[in-house]
Amino acid sequence: MSLVLIIEILVSVIAFFPFVNTVCCPPLKPKSTLIYSRPNGRIGSITLLSSGQLLFTNYPTKPGKILLINQSYEIEYYTTGFSTRDYFGVAVSPQGEIHISVPATGQIFKIGPNKVEIAVFGWATKNVGSIAFAPNGTLFMAETIPTEGYQSIYRLEPDPSSPSVLRAIKVFTPQQAIGGIAFNSKGELFYSDGPKGRLWKVVNGTSQLYVDKGSWSTMYGIAFDPLDNVYFCDWSSPGNIYYLDFTISLTYQFLSNKNIPLNGATVSVKLPNNTVLQQTTNSTGHVSLSKAFQGSYELSVKWQGVSVGQFTYDETASISRKLQCNVYDLKITAKDSQGQQLENCTLNIQLPNGTAVKTSSPASLILLPAGIVTAAPTYKNVQVAEPYTINLTTNLDVSISCQVHSLSVEVTDSGMTLLNNPLIQVFSADGTLIANQTSTSGKLTLKGLLNGRYTVAVNLRQLRVAETEVNLNSSQTVVLRANLSKIVLTAKDIFGSPVQGVNVQVTLSDGSIFSGTTNESGVYTLTQLPMVNAQILVYSENERKEFSVNLNEPTVELSATFTFSSNVKTWLTIGLSAFLVVLVLVIPKTRHSLVKLIRAIPIEVSFETEEKNLATMYSRFLSTVGLQIEEAKETTDEETRIIVEGKVLPSLQTREEHAVFLVSDNNVMPSRKEIRVVKQLREIKTDSVTLSKLAYAYSQATGIKAYGILICDKVTDNMLNNIKDLKGEVVLMQRQTIQAMLETS
Repeated sequence: MSLVLIIEILVSVIAFFPFVNTVCCPPLKPKSTLIYSRPNGRIGSITLLSSGQLLFTNYPTKPGKILLINQSYEIEYYTTGFSTRDYFGVAVSPQGEIHISVPATGQIFKIGPNKVEIAVFGWATKNVGSIAFAPNGTLFMAETIPTEGYQSIYRLEPDPSSPSVLRAIKVFTPQQAIGGIAFNSKGELFYSDGPKGRLWKVVNGTSQLYVDKGSWSTMYGIAFDPLDNVYFCDWSSPGNIYYLDFTISLTYQFLSNKNIPLNGATVSVKLPNNTVLQQTTNSTGHVSLSKAFQGSYELSVKWQGVSVGQFTYDETASISRKLQCNVYDLKITAKDSQGQQLENCTLNIQLPNGTAVKTSSPASLILLPAGIVTAAPTYKNVQVAEPYTINLTTNLDVSISCQVHSLSVEVTDSGMTLLNNPLIQVFSADGTLIANQTSTSGKLTLKGLLNGRYTVAVNLRQLRVAETEVNLNSSQTVVLRANLSKIVLTAKDIFGSPVQGVNVQVTLSDGSIFSGTTNESGVYTLTQLPMVNAQILVYSENERKEFSVNLNEPTVELSATFTFSSNVKTWLTIGLSAFLVVLVLVIPKTRHSLVKLIRAIPIEVSFETEEKNLATMYSRFLSTVGLQIEEAKETTDEETRIIVEGKVLPSLQTREEHAVFLVSDNNVMPSRKEIRVVKQLREIKTDSVTLSKLAYAYSQATGIKAYGILICDKVTDNMLNNIKDLKGEVVLMQRQTIQAMLETS
C-alpha cells in the first residue's frame, strides 16, 4: 500500500473519530430566561429542592457554601466548617438529602442531621466534579479533569466486597468536555459541555446535541425541574443562572370526515415521558395541552365508545392541529321494487357501538364512528328485506330494496279502449278490501303492496265486469278486458233514409239512464255497457218506439223506422186543420228542474180535444204524453165525481173546485208515481194559495208527492211573481189554440 494512501486513511479516521459517539439530530430551541445574576462571585453547580427552590454552590471559593435563591436574592443555606474545602457539585436525593462534591479532598458528602457532613464516597485521584441522582436514587458523578484526554461519567454503587463502600463504574465518556450532569424525569442522562455552552443527551451510548449555544456564554451545572425544563450555570462574569423552557402549547381539534367538530370525544394522550392523560373534547372538538413536553405524542380517539383515530406527532414547538377522524354521515333509504322511496317504513338500525336505533326511512344518521352498521326495514309490521350490512368507511347514501311493490291496473273494453269511470277494487288474500276507487281514466296504481296474492275486480254501474288474481312478487301492470256490450241503433224513415235528431233513452236494469240523439247518419251508439237487460225508448216529435233487449253480446244492433222525418209543425200545417187546444206548462226560471219531475211537454206537443170539462181535458192530455192515470176525481159544487176508481186518493172536505189525478210513469224503472191537483185559474193570489194547500193535503194523506197545476189562458209576470215563493208546489199551464201557437212560432 502506498504511503499517500495510508496517510489519507489516517487523516479520514482522525477526522471522523471525534464524532463516532455523536448522534446527529436537530437540537431543540427552548425559550431561555435569565433568572439570576451573581455579581459578587461565580456559581459552581445547581440543584432543586422538592419545594422547587434553587440551590447553588460558590465554587471555586473556599470555604464551600450552599446558597438558596429566594426570589431575587440569595440566602446562605449551608457553609462547611473546613476552610480548605471547596464545594463543586450539589445534588438532592429522592429522599431529600443534599449531597456535595469536594474536589480538594476527592470526596462526596451528604449533609446529615444537624448539618453534619457525612462522607459517602472518596477517590484518591481527587477528580470528583459534578454529581446527580437518577430517578431511582442512584448517584452519578463526572470527572473535573480529563483522564486519557476526556472526562468520564461514573455510576456509584455499593462494592460487593464491602457494601458500605461505594465504588465508581464508568458508564460513558463523551467526546466533549463535561461542565455538569443531570437526569430528567424519565431517567435520561444529560451533560453540558462547559465552555462550549451546549447541552447533550446520552442516547444508547452516544451523544445527541439537545440544545445548541444561545445567548449565554458557557454551560456548567445543570438541573431538571418536574416538567423537564432546565436550569444551568453560566460561568461568565458575572455568574448567571438561566432557565430553558422546553414546554410547548399543543391544541388538537378532532373533526369528522366532513370537518364537523366532535364534542365529547374521549382522547387518550401518551406524553413523551410515557405518562397517559385522558381528555374529553369540548363543544368545538378541542383538547389543549399547556406546558407540554417536547417529544413524541400518541393520541388515541374514541367516539361513541369506538376507536376512530390514532395519531402520532413529534412535537418540538407550540402548534394547533386539525385531526380528521373516522367519523362519517350515513343516509339510509328504503325503496320499493321500482326504486321509489318507501313511505311509512321503519328502519331498525344497529350502530357500530352496538346501540340499537329505530327510526323512519329515510334515516339521516350523522357523526357515526366507522364500523359495521346493520339496517332491517319494516313495513306494515312486516320485515320486507334481509338485514342490510354496511361497512361504514366513508360518507354513504345507501338504498335498501324492499319486497314492497306497486300494482298498476288498466281496464279496457273488447276494443282495448280504456273504460270510463270503472270502480276498481283490490282485495288481499284474506279478503280485506284494500282499494275501492272509481277511476275516470280506467287506470289505477297502488303502491306499498307486500308479497302475496291479490284479487282485482272491476265493477261498472254496480255490476262485476272483470276479475283476476295476481301473485305479486314484483311491481306489475295488469290489463283487464271487461265483459261489456255496446248498442248501435239506426233510425230510418219509411223510405229508408236516415233520420237525424231522433231521441234515444236507454235504461239499464240498475236504473241507470242514458240519453242522446241520432247523428246525421241516423245512428246512435252507446258503448261500455254491462251485459244486462235494457229498456230502450226511441221517440221523435210525433212517434215513439220501445225495445227490450238483453245486452249479452259485444255489440247489439237495433233499427227503428219512423213514418215521418219532418218536424211536427210542418206535419200539422199540411195535414191537420181541426180546432186544437194546446196545454203549455210555464214555470218560473228558478223552477226549471221541475219540468222533468212532472214530465211537462214542450210547446210542440199537442193533442186534439173539443172537451170543455177541465178534468176530461187534462185526462186526455196525460194519456197523450204517455202517463197512466191510476185514479182520478173531480170536485165541483161540493160534490166529488169519480173519474177513475181507486182506493188511494182521499175525499177532502173542501168546497174548492178542482180535479186530482194519481199518475204513474212506466217508462222508467222503477215506476214513478205522483199526484197532480188541477184547478182553473180565476184569481192568482187566492187560487195559488188554495191549490198549494190542496196539494199539501193530498200529499200528507197519501205519502205521495203532489203538485198543483193552475190552468190559465195566458201567463203573465204577475202570475209568476205570485207563485215563485211556493217552492215549485204550484205551476202554471197555458191553454192555446193551434192557430195562436203557429202565429207565435
